[in-house]
Amino acid sequence: GMGRIFTGKTFINSVLRFVYYMVQKNISRRVDFTIFQNDDDAAYYLNHKIINRDKAAIVKSSGLDLEKYSKNVARHKIEELKNELNIMSGQTTFILVSRMVKQKGIVDYLEAAKKCYEKGNRFNFLLVGQLDSDGSLSFEQINAYHQYVRFLGRREDVKALLAVADVFVLPTYYREGVPRVLLEASAMGLALIATDMPGCKDVVIDDYNGKLVNIKDPEDLAKKMILLGTNKSIRHKFAINAEEKVKEFSLDIVTNKYDQVYQQFFRSCENVESTTL
Repeated sequence: GMGRIFTGKTFINSVLRFVYYMVQKNISRRVDFTIFQNDDDAAYYLNHKIINRDKAAIVKSSGLDLEKYSKNVARHKIEELKNELNIMSGQTTFILVSRMVKQKGIVDYLEAAKKCYEKGNRFNFLLVGQLDSDGSLSFEQINAYHQYVRFLGRREDVKALLAVADVFVLPTYYREGVPRVLLEASAMGLALIATDMPGCKDVVIDDYNGKLVNIKDPEDLAKKMILLGTNKSIRHKFAINAEEKVKEFSLDIVTNKYDQVYQQFFRSCENVESTTL
């Protein structure tokens, strides 16, 4: 993805975006070919004439091993986690897995969970990920919402945690490539909620496998959480469609697409060489 300098309209970000543009424009003269992971990043480079269309391609994501993220978590492990996390049968469970940096929308998730509680919706909210040294929230900031959200910190059993959840939430306003965690959640059969951001909207199709929400808008996020949290049929439909959609990002398909790009590029190089000779 294109990173945090594209996430806010501040003066310093404007300066950094100009520097970024000049650097990329200069580098592009020495680059033979560019592969983008989402449509928006490719559009930026093409619209700003940083690259030529015939020297670029889009291959969405780095691929996901769908066998590894199939729903084959042992039943006893799921029950142990439910007991550990005090997840009651029939309660909808939301989960966010991320580094605890602000641009990933962590505060929006915390605030939206609070709003759900204030409106009488007692869902389970899990927050998983390590505190980061660069722009991270503090433990105290997160713990201020402990009555609404259970913060688990860094965990090695993320797949099992996804297995006990119903909805995956990623309210990021960071310019993602294609968020791998959305693919993992999809493969595990979770309905999705994500911001209408580059990368996210390449995975989440609104009203098909999840809901897209406005960036930095806890109210909108809470509204969509309540919709999915209280409507099992919609949640189930999104979950089934998420499993279908993620097949487009399977490691085999993505690897073949990269291979096709490389083969096409090498053939074009050979043609140039033969013409020159």
